[in-house]
Amino acid sequence: MGRVITFIDAITEALDQEMARDERVYLIGEDIGLYGGVFKATKGLQKKYGEYRVIDSPISENLIVGAGIGAAMGGLRPDCVCVPGDDLHCEGEAVLPLRAHPLLQREVQLLRLLLGAAGRSP
Repeated sequence: MGRVITFIDAITEALDQEMARDERVYLIGEDIGLYGGVFKATKGLQKKYGEYRVIDSPISENLIVGAGIGAAMGGLRPDCVCVPGDDLHCEGEAVLPLRAHPLLQREVQLLRLLLGAAGRSP
């Protein structure tokens, strides 16, 4: 039987592995640095990789997603953390205009959402 791991620990481990493998990967989001995020999915990553790769942002979903899109278009690999997801309409304001542009449709492929209490996803 394979290893048993929680969903949050799997996210943390995957982020850690990618950040170790590729220095273009960085995280940006609310309380993800010192605090480790709402669900603790980024716990310890700021200490390991520094404040320039695990960025505590202001409470502004438009900023987080917009900065991530710009960084991705510039060759970086951002992971934008906006949880618990009750402001999805704010993230959409940054993403949807890009999805409508034919030259940028491939740039915005995936938004990882974590909704619900206690780290459960519906």
